[in-house]
Amino acid sequence: MAKHDTEADARILIDELLRQAGWDPADKSQVRTEVTVSGPSALKDVPAGVEVSEEEETRRTDYVLLAANGRPLAVVEAKRGRIE
Repeated sequence: MAKHDTEADARILIDELLRQAGWDPADKSQVRTEVTVSGPSALKDVPAGVEVSEEEETRRTDYVLLAANGRPLAVVEAKRGRIE
């Protein structure tokens, strides 16, 4: 396996890139990890006409970057580098 092939490897890279951009992944007032999102707001990216089952109403995101007031600014998803 090459470097950054797994999702765990991608997270290491993302953590470093966040630090370089001035975010501290260890500071939970700045960066939250493994955040569960549920309800209608979790489904905003579902295209019109696509039926959503009850199981799809809860999603987990890898990182949420927070503003100083605690409101979410961005969502970051870690994905492995390649599929074999």
